[in-house]
Amino acid sequence: MDPTDEHTQRLSADLTVQPFDELVKRGLSFAREYALIQGHTVVRSVHLVVGLVSQRSELTMAALNECELNPDRLCLALLRMIRPERLAEVEISNTTWSTTAKRILERAVGLAQGDAQVSVEERHLWRSILMETRGVVFQALDELGMIEAIASRLEGI
Repeated sequence: MDPTDEHTQRLSADLTVQPFDELVKRGLSFAREYALIQGHTVVRSVHLVVGLVSQRSELTMAALNECELNPDRLCLALLRMIRPERLAEVEISNTTWSTTAKRILERAVGLAQGDAQVSVEERHLWRSILMETRGVVFQALDELGMIEAIASRLEGI
């Protein structure tokens, strides 16, 4: 079995969600791998954003271009803006997903269900990320101009 599918199934079982589309699966897999490469045992919202950006979708690339950012520069900027102590590792109920990351994923599932979709798509995950307005990731994205750029791309989708 493909490790991405196994990971997605495990996450889906944890969250009792429907399957994610292929782009979101790849983004979640990348987020998890990226967190591990960085020496983090918990996947946080910043890793979710890095995972989505890594997929270089049309929606994400259009928003990056509007902000005159490239994917690598955005990821580096996000990681620099977030204080290292915010990424301190805390085991949360034996899972590899932080409370915020789980909340974002659960909300994305609800958004997909509200749209009568059979799977969570990139737009649902971005919308859910943008709803997490009190987080450090939201503040960092806002400082980079990405909130408005992503929101404008999501209108009408």
